[in-house]
Amino acid sequence: YFKYSNNGINLIASIIENLQQTPYYKIVEEFYQDFGLRTTQMDSDDKMIQRRVTQYKPVYSPDGSFHYQPAPVTDNLKPYPHWAAEGAISTVEDLLQFSQNILDITRGRYNYISNKTLNDMWNWTTEIGKNVTSMTIDGIKIDNIKTNYVMGWQRFDFPEVQGLPNISKLKMLFHTGMMESASAIMAIFPEKLFAISAIANLGGLSDKFPEMAVNSFQILYNPNQND
Repeated sequence: YFKYSNNGINLIASIIENLQQTPYYKIVEEFYQDFGLRTTQMDSDDKMIQRRVTQYKPVYSPDGSFHYQPAPVTDNLKPYPHWAAEGAISTVEDLLQFSQNILDITRGRYNYISNKTLNDMWNWTTEIGKNVTSMTIDGIKIDNIKTNYVMGWQRFDFPEVQGLPNISKLKMLFHTGMMESASAIMAIFPEKLFAISAIANLGGLSDKFPEMAVNSFQILYNPNQND
């Protein structure tokens, strides 16, 4: 059963630690280096982290007006020193580099893991049903979009869409992370060799990210661009 949860990711990290007899943060930081992620790192409260942004949240008044103020920060480093879920910080550039590496695996250009392993992670399984959702893309409402979590990713399968050839039968693999008012997304369109990443420091955006990613793809994707 591959339903995503933070507890599941933390359990996997504990298993990896026990198998390798090495702290998880050391294992994953070596992976960051191997994957060419120059600024991604595990969060820490004992060193200066360059370019860290301030998180903000909207505060509403009874009349419906609102203003922004700094959001409270949850200490995810305690009691465990480095949680696997919500324990890493990154940049848009590194998320795009990660996505590029994944796309290179699908084309046989990068062998950190096999293409078969990647496909096994992304394929629907008999244990998981397919939910349906709707999105409005380029002003057109699209129903019957099949979605659910596969192994560590949320998958979206679009139906045939008249008038939107780039979206028709599109497949998107999607992952989002959120802590307090900080949100990050990574959307990969493997069959189109295209990826989108975004980071926001305002709360309440994560639910809008899948639709935003597909609309961005519709605007930016050039089918005549081969690489």
